[in-house]
Amino acid sequence: MALPECIQLSLTKCFVALASERAGCETNTDCTSPEICCPVKKVCELPLPTDPTACGDPHMTGFHGQKFDFTGDDGEWYCLISDLPSMNLNMRVTAPVPSRPDITYITGISLITQDGNGLDHSVVITVKDPHSLESSCPAGVTPCLANGALSVSLDGKEALSAPGVVEMAPNMKVSVVNLPGACRSFGFEKYWERKKLEYAQAGGRRLSSKDQDMGDWILGDPTATNMAECTEYVARHVVEGGDGGLFAHKSEHASFQIVMPIATVRLSHGRLHQIAQYGLPDHSTWQMNLAIDSDSVGVGAQGVLGETLVPTRDADGEYVMHGMESIRGTQEECELAHNGIVRRWMGSGNIEAPQARRFVEVSDLYEYERRRGQSTCQVQNNDVLFKSLSHA
Repeated sequence: MALPECIQLSLTKCFVALASERAGCETNTDCTSPEICCPVKKVCELPLPTDPTACGDPHMTGFHGQKFDFTGDDGEWYCLISDLPSMNLNMRVTAPVPSRPDITYITGISLITQDGNGLDHSVVITVKDPHSLESSCPAGVTPCLANGALSVSLDGKEALSAPGVVEMAPNMKVSVVNLPGACRSFGFEKYWERKKLEYAQAGGRRLSSKDQDMGDWILGDPTATNMAECTEYVARHVVEGGDGGLFAHKSEHASFQIVMPIATVRLSHGRLHQIAQYGLPDHSTWQMNLAIDSDSVGVGAQGVLGETLVPTRDADGEYVMHGMESIRGTQEECELAHNGIVRRWMGSGNIEAPQARRFVEVSDLYEYERRRGQSTCQVQNNDVLFKSLSHA
C-alpha cells in the first residue's frame, strides 16, 4: 500500500493521522500545538520528534516538547526510556534537603544498549555519595574525573577515573572532559529549546547525533554560564593546545558524550547552589542534566520520556503538553523494581486506558508505527498493547 504523499515527501517533516481526522490549514496557527501545518497537503500533523531532556529537580521535556516535573523518591531508580533491545536508560534521583523530600535531583544514570554488531553493553555513571559534597581524587590520578565525585562503570568494570575516551565497540564510545566554570551547564532546559530551533532551521536534519570532537561537543551546549569565556577556553586548548588540551583540566564539573547506534546522550554533572526562592530553601547539591538525541527510538518505547513519543490527549481530544498527564501512568509505575524491571510492565505489557486517565488514540499509534516502518503494537479489545518489558 502506498504511503500518503505527505509521508513520501520527507522534506515536509511530518507524518499523517487518519484521513478522516485531518484538519485543513494554511499556516501553523491553524493547528493545535504540537501539530504543524504540513506544507504539501495543507493538513495539521504532528512533527517528527526531537530531543527529550531531563534536568533540574527533575524538569522533563518530552519528544514533542511536553513539559512536566517528575520528582521521584530519594535513592530510587526510574525508567526514562526503554526500547529493548536497542536501549534502556534509567535515572537515579536524590532528595538533598531532608525537610523537602519533594525536591529531588538526578544523581545517576544507567544505560543498556547494543553496539553495531548487536552485542549488549552497559554504562553506569553515578555520584559516589549524593548526600555529601566532599570529594577527592584517587591516589596517583591527576587530573581525576570531576574531582573524584563520580563512579563510572563500563560493561561492569570501573573506568574513566580521569577524563578521556573509551572505545567500547563499533559505534559505541564514551568520552568525558572536566569543565571550567565558564562552560558548565546552567538552566539545562534551554538545551532542548536551542535544539528545537536548530532542528527547524536545518530543514529537519538532526544535529550532533554523531560522534563529535570534544571542543564542538562542549560548545554544543548553549546553557554555559559564560559562553564567550567558554569559547575562548576551547579555542585556546584545541587550536593552541594550551595547558595540555581539553582532557587536562581540574574541576568537579564534567560533560559526557555517549555515542551508540540508536542515540547520542549528553550528560553534564556538577555542583548546584540553589538560593532560597520560589518556595525552595537555600541548599547545595550534586546535579546531573541529560539530553538524548535520537530519531530511532521505537513508538512502543516505555518510560517517563519514552512515552512522550506519542502525545497523550485529554477527554476532548486535545493534546496534553504540560503536567504529568502528558505521560501515561504514575511515578510509582515508572520506578524500577529490585530486579531492574519497570514495575508497570512486569506482566503482559497491557496498558489499560480507563476514562479517568489520559490515553493515546489508537489511530495515532497506528499511523506512527506505519510512519516508522515498525509493527510493535497491536489493537485488541480496544486496548493498546505495547512490547512487554517482562525481562530485565
